Amino acid sequence: MRDKMTHSFRLLDADNEVYYEGLSDDCDSGKAFAPLDDFGESFAGCVEIQYLQ
Repeated sequence: MRDKMTHSFRLLDADNEVYYEGLSDDCDSGKAFAPLDDFGESFAGCVEIQYLQ
C-alpha cells in the first residue's frame, strides 16, 4: 500500500503555518481533500492543503 502513496502534501492553517505533512495516493480528484476534511480542519484548524511536486 505504501508504494501507492506517491503524492506529498502538507496542511496549513490560516497563518500559513504547517501543521501536518504526509503522503497520499491521490492529488487530482475530490478524494485529494480527504486529509484536510478528515483531520486537518477539526484537529488543527487547517484551511489549506498543498500538494508538493
